[in-house]
Amino acid sequence: LEARVADLEKLVGRTDLSDTSASLSTTGSSHLSEGLIATVARTDAQIQLLSQPRVMESALRRVKALIGELEVLEKVKAAQPSRIASDTEVEEGQEGGGAGSDDPEGLVNKAYEGLARIDPLIPLAPGLLDRLRSLKHLHDQAAGFGETIQVLTTEQSKLHGELRALASQCS
Repeated sequence: LEARVADLEKLVGRTDLSDTSASLSTTGSSHLSEGLIATVARTDAQIQLLSQPRVMESALRRVKALIGELEVLEKVKAAQPSRIASDTEVEEGQEGGGAGSDDPEGLVNKAYEGLARIDPLIPLAPGLLDRLRSLKHLHDQAAGFGETIQVLTTEQSKLHGELRALASQCS
């Protein structure tokens, strides 16, 4: 079986598949030494992940947000082409390459950087949301429990007062 798979990999050209899969990989690591079976397994896992409605909705929201930001950027560029050109020249001349807060292109770049930091955390979001929902339920129960204890403490104080009054009347 291994020999057949190796022959099939040679026939199909596994380096071409590996290059393509490396570009699609979420880890960004090179998969040149990986075999056809591992590539198919990883591709299947990616398809399973992408076929989940939550992932698709999340990706769609991100794409819509990015499209909106790009449309705003295009409007700003069309309205003020000379200002953006001068801002670009100033940024190139600055040491450190920081973008100004008024520069829409800089804001878009910051958004992309933020997206790059958030992307690895996206698979954790559904589990985290489920956990937060369960903790909210527990928190609501704990708040109700605290209120119940306060009511019981108040009633117990009243009962102790009445017992003292009855004890003083009896003596």
